[in-house]
Amino acid sequence: MKRLFPYLILLSGALAQSNLGAGAVQIAPANALVQTAPGAHLVGQIQLTNPTRSPVAVQVFVADFVLLPNGRPEILPPASLSTSLGHWIRLGQPAFQLGPLGQAVLHYSVELPRDLKPGTYWSAIVFRSGTPQVLGNGVRIVAQVAFPLYLDVGQVEHQGTISGIFLQGSPPQIFLSFQNTGNGYYLLSGRLELRNAQGALVKTFSIAPTASLPGELRVFTFDPKGLPAGTYLATAIMNDGTPDLIAGEATLQIP
Repeated sequence: MKRLFPYLILLSGALAQSNLGAGAVQIAPANALVQTAPGAHLVGQIQLTNPTRSPVAVQVFVADFVLLPNGRPEILPPASLSTSLGHWIRLGQPAFQLGPLGQAVLHYSVELPRDLKPGTYWSAIVFRSGTPQVLGNGVRIVAQVAFPLYLDVGQVEHQGTISGIFLQGSPPQIFLSFQNTGNGYYLLSGRLELRNAQGALVKTFSIAPTASLPGELRVFTFDPKGLPAGTYLATAIMNDGTPDLIAGEATLQIP
């Protein structure tokens, strides 16, 4: 799939706000996850704030995105994905002029088809603002803020598996891979526990809430620096805020 823009896009790994570059705007809320049904008509609004004392021009557009295994987003043209909302999002205004410390509201709507299959559908409403910065290699950096919109349509199946826990690299790092095998958006959190040969818990790594999209692989990395060489039992415990847990185990040999 083709990239949307021939320059670098500054977005956070969770597609929240990235206020890098001159004239970046702030938005509220940062994202939305809505339970709905096929054929629904939804409306919403996003507040824009110019945190600077200079006027700023803001362009607004819809884009698709996927999350790479390391959690970074890859931006795609709208309606690139079978799970895209890009066909159905309508923006109230494609551009804004915000005065110093000024505010505005973007209204948007989504009209879903009646024959839509169950699952999570998503796209991002992107706000580009400020003056592009040019690096020495000619790459243009633009200040952008993305508002991810996720719609859980009908009966969504939250399913996933811990597909691997292993050591790799020099110095070695612990890698934990999670495969989203359902048709729904996950907000993962959890922990990775290490126990020594005697069964004693010696280290716990926390996994902060992290987005996982249907069909995608997510890889978490942990640094075992400081642990004595030896054999360890690694146990991963993850969930999406429900009572259901996803667990996996592996034996690791730390040199």
